[in-house]
Formats: sequence, structure tokens, C-alpha cells
Amino acid sequence: MSVYAFEIDRDAATSEPLQSAATGEFRESASPMLTVVCTTLRTQKGACLVDPDMGVDWLSVGKDRIGAAADASAKIRAALARYVTAGSISGVEVTVDTDGSSTRRLLYRVAFTDTRLQQRLTTAGTL
Repeated sequence: MSVYAFEIDRDAATSEPLQSAATGEFRESASPMLTVVCTTLRTQKGACLVDPDMGVDWLSVGKDRIGAAADASAKIRAALARYVTAGSISGVEVTVDTDGSSTRRLLYRVAFTDTRLQQRLTTAGTL
């Protein structure tokens, strides 16, 4: 396996570092770009003072509107486009569905290839 960077494995939803139950040491992330993608997906665009363009414009996604899933998918793709352009990830696939409940949650799944590791990775979340 080729290593181009080291990143601690983090909880996709909270960014909390994950530790090995056996050793108590921090676990190594499967892919630094997975961490970058997860961080981007949980960041509201404009909220990062160091990089205001990082993140997804979640506030403009109207979950009650017709086409909300397509709108959310487009916002996710737009947020990840910078990493595709830089050549860090490729083959981005985004699916967004409604959960069918009265809460009108949107469930998203993002799959991509970390180009340096040539590894296919997936993450998912809820809006």
C-alpha cells in the first residue's frame, strides 16, 4: 500500500477521532481524502473562516420542495468539484433519497475513488 499522508480515522458524522479498542491508540484513516470529503460534507459552506468556499450549501436545500433530492445532489457535487479538479478524487457518484417519513430527511451516499491510493470509498449521511 502506498502512503501519501497520514490521517487519524474520524467518525464521519462528528469528526471525533476513533481509537482502537484493543490498543487505545488512534486508528489510521483508510484514506486521507475520505476524511477531507467527510469534513466537506458536514461543513456548511461559508462556515470555515480559513476556507469560506469549503463545504456544502446545505442552507439553500429546501427539504420540503419538489426536487429536493436533486438539489442536494447538485450541491454535494459542487462542493466536491474542487477535489476532482485538483485530481485528488475521481468517479464521484452521489445518490440522495428521501426517507419517506414525516421528518422529510434526505439520505445521501457519496462514492469516489481516491486517485493516489486507487481505492474506491463510500460515505453516507442524513440531512
